[in-house]
Amino acid sequence: MEENKIILDSTNETEKVATELNASTENVQETVPENSVVEATRHEAATVPQVEKKKPVKAIIIAAVAAIGALFVMIAGIISVALIINANSVDSVVADDYEVTLFVDDEYTIKYTVTPEKAANKKVKWEVIPTGVVSVDEEGNVTALAEGKAQVVIHVGNKMDVVDIIVKDGPDFQKIYDEYCESDFAKIASDGSYLTIDTNPDNIDDYTNYTAYYTIISVNEALGLPESLMEKMGKTRALDGTQSQEFEDIRVTWSYHPDNGLNVTYEAIN
Repeated sequence: MEENKIILDSTNETEKVATELNASTENVQETVPENSVVEATRHEAATVPQVEKKKPVKAIIIAAVAAIGALFVMIAGIISVALIINANSVDSVVADDYEVTLFVDDEYTIKYTVTPEKAANKKVKWEVIPTGVVSVDEEGNVTALAEGKAQVVIHVGNKMDVVDIIVKDGPDFQKIYDEYCESDFAKIASDGSYLTIDTNPDNIDDYTNYTAYYTIISVNEALGLPESLMEKMGKTRALDGTQSQEFEDIRVTWSYHPDNGLNVTYEAIN
């Protein structure tokens, strides 16, 4: 009887514990909403780091090759443009004369050469330094305005050359020599300061080169000298020796001898 009582008590105690456990489980389920479980699951999913998808190696290589190709095309284009510009640019401009001597009112055309011949831009810009001595037009035609020195600068592209011009105020013997004289009876100074005419350059007895004689008449007229001067020359004798007469800016010296003819020298007076 005692044993049966112990077993019965144990069974009752077990059922009591089971009943209390079931009650606790029901209370927990009632205090935790179903939505909390879902939100927790979503939060855990969101905190899992996403694995970045990598581009295929082949695609990367193709993109790199394309970029390099585009770069080479751009560089080649730049080089081509530079070569074209360089091929068409002016290498040099060179004047035919570096120094020219003129007299007031004289005119002179500057000639020059541009290289290469096929240069794209051969437009010329002219510059005169200082102003007032000479003038120059768009064609390179120079006019002497006043006595002095000046430089005419030729600009073509980024190249340049300079012509030095000396302007004298007085008789232009070089111009007169070129227009009226011949070398077999006339002589001009290298600096243009005097002009000599000899009617008997070979000193032949009783000989007169009449071409030279009439040239003296023409030169006197060109220099604006009076007709009386030629009359004095024609009346000069060997015994009279060397004769001379001065005008505004010219000194004329002459002599006559039957064996030497009439010898006339025109000299500029500074």
